[in-house]
Amino acid sequence: KKNNKKKILYASHALSDAAHSFGTKFVFTNYFDQLKRTLSFINNENNKNYLWIIKSHPNARDKNENNILKNLFESLKNKNIILCPTGVSTNKLIELSDYIVSGRGTISLEAACMGKVAINCGFSTYSNLGLIYEASSKRQYFDYLKKISQLKKPDAKQIFIAKKALYILEDDLIDHKKINSFFINQKV
Repeated sequence: KKNNKKKILYASHALSDAAHSFGTKFVFTNYFDQLKRTLSFINNENNKNYLWIIKSHPNARDKNENNILKNLFESLKNKNIILCPTGVSTNKLIELSDYIVSGRGTISLEAACMGKVAINCGFSTYSNLGLIYEASSKRQYFDYLKKISQLKKPDAKQIFIAKKALYILEDDLIDHKKINSFFINQKV
């Protein structure tokens, strides 16, 4: 809280999850590839205006992945990147962060609900609703990261749609893998 830098939360997926399970393109080979390349980008950009908070997936401990994340983090030796301690609530992290970056996690939708800029790099159940920045290539993903301060926050209408989409997902109100405008336009 005391740090004046803009905070970017990188919310890692469970590294062993199947990144291509939706049958659609994910811009990286897998979630580990995204994590590794993103950390390399952050380390090489060396932009002192940002503090990156790297959060492991809640299931990472069960899958013994925290050491992988820790080893990658420790190899960087960059004061602008911190590894989030376990036990910090996701809502608190979103609240403290200015931007959220994920592969395709629900955390990006939660961030949009809170009026935060979020970047994903693959299809999600809430794709194409205009709520988050969705990169369709590695180049676009890294361009978003380079210009992150220029990305517009969700407006009031987008925040409302995000909340509606999250409600639909959390209450399991659809049988589909994707929320589309039909579901958003229904009265809930």
